[in-house]
Amino acid sequence: MTGVELGSKSEALFINYVTNHWPDLVLTGAVRPNSKISTVTSQILTISSRTFSGEFPFYLIGPGRRLRELIADFGRLSDNKSQSPKEFRYLDGTPLGTNGAIFALTPWTQIINDAFILIGSENKAFVTPFAYICDIQDRVLWDDKENKPHAFGRELILLALRGASFIQNPCGMVIIPNREPVTDLSRFFAEVDKIDDLNKLRSLLIESSVFECQD
Repeated sequence: MTGVELGSKSEALFINYVTNHWPDLVLTGAVRPNSKISTVTSQILTISSRTFSGEFPFYLIGPGRRLRELIADFGRLSDNKSQSPKEFRYLDGTPLGTNGAIFALTPWTQIINDAFILIGSENKAFVTPFAYICDIQDRVLWDDKENKPHAFGRELILLALRGASFIQNPCGMVIIPNREPVTDLSRFFAEVDKIDDLNKLRSLLIESSVFECQD
């Protein structure tokens, strides 16, 4: 079954965007120099298909090291059948459930990770290992050396600009996206690029928060 049959509204948009902007994606590092358009579009189809298959009820996002501390054999959104996932629990031990997925398509590229977030946001909730926005360290969100967001920071930007609600509580933060798909990826990514420093990123996240951390 393909993603088209399953109904992702963003799938065709992403494939067209990749095809039409390939030289720019290579130049900016959003795809690897030796990548092939066919490989990238195939990964987009995989993301769409597995997002709408009902196999995974939620996606887990966060910095890799932090995730590895919390999960051992978690489900993976990849070409292979998911491994037997262990139950994910929040930091205080509250169970969230099983069969969630982390992103595991290889090789990792920015545009494919963007597709994972934006296509996934049409049908999934996202959870993080952090309870509050203020728990997330600056170094986890922003790469000072490259002056751009880290992968996790960019994921949060994409979700916030999609109109997601960041529901914060002591048990853990759940991100509930706006289900309406992005209709113009070029314009959307131009808005993403405007978040060009850490202060703008933090302000965006605070605006999207349903419950804020109290000092």
